[in-house]
Amino acid sequence: MNKRGAGIVFILISAILYSTRLIAAALMSGEVMIGDAGVYRALKSYIGYEVVAFSVISLVIGLIYLYQADIMKNDKDNK
Repeated sequence: MNKRGAGIVFILISAILYSTRLIAAALMSGEVMIGDAGVYRALKSYIGYEVVAFSVISLVIGLIYLYQADIMKNDKDNK
């Protein structure tokens, strides 16, 4: 797999990780049967911010890979 493909995969992983936190909080708030936004926010904080941290790390790695792939392409075009 080239760097461009690896970058896209890391960005996809980042999107999945970020949405996992929101989906899990929505599923847990459905079990509570209270339609309050405060409960949803509390459940999001209960899940934690580790998932968001891993998502941001994955996004940064993906962007770095895409940037490097673009630089390598430009270097080949200039030679």
